[in-house]
Amino acid sequence: NGAHGLVCSPKEVGALSKTLRAGTLFITPGVRPAGSAVGDQKRVATPVEAVRDGDAEMRRRAFCYAMSLVLRRPPHDASVVELAPVRSSTLDAAAFFDFLASRTKGVSAVAVLAAFFRLFYAKGTKVVVHPATESGASSKEGGDIDLEFSDGRRYAVEVKDRPYDGVDVGHACEKAAKRGVGKVVFAIGEAAKRSTVSQGALTDFWAGKGVELTFLKIDESLGVALAILDGDGRRDMANAIYRSLVEMNAPDDVMALFDRCFREDVA
Repeated sequence: NGAHGLVCSPKEVGALSKTLRAGTLFITPGVRPAGSAVGDQKRVATPVEAVRDGDAEMRRRAFCYAMSLVLRRPPHDASVVELAPVRSSTLDAAAFFDFLASRTKGVSAVAVLAAFFRLFYAKGTKVVVHPATESGASSKEGGDIDLEFSDGRRYAVEVKDRPYDGVDVGHACEKAAKRGVGKVVFAIGEAAKRSTVSQGALTDFWAGKGVELTFLKIDESLGVALAILDGDGRRDMANAIYRSLVEMNAPDDVMALFDRCFREDVA
């Protein structure tokens, strides 16, 4: 009928986006942050729920806007940043593990772990991924990834995808402590597993200095995630990895690696 959009409940966005043309504008006054008052609305949804029910163009626009808020400055022109068109068929686990295991100087490991946090931590948790060329260089950063919870807790996540020693762990803990962050997650990739340091001894040592230290194996976390995610969930995971890569200003070769592992095959 020539209308460019309509006002509706976010609960109807999914069904309407399947019957109306792509790019239709949906004005949804019933979108509310999780846990907030619904006010005069009865059929409400969180921003994430509303966007996930929309079509690809809606998700692209929402992604560009949300990313600009997170970054404060767009790494690229927001008009050309698009969600990666991951495969429509179910992504098998091999695609994720191949991406994680590739030699990218830890960039792929950071992106995978940040995606894991975004999908599985409680709503309201802020996941901040630092640029790949600057991580660890700024006193404002607690780690490669910073987690900020709605109750005020903060975690610094240090990612190591190469053999490490006690000095590396100490550097991560000292850096976090200087920022007033009392929890450090030391995440290790496949190459880092060859290290022979005593994780228990390091955990006890830093506990005595007021720093709660936890070691985490990235491939095990990924395996848990893939075991419980369905096809749509795995595509969400792949798109969350892509989002992290863009936020990190990942090198072109890593972006090309993502394409090979996850993008739709085109005949």
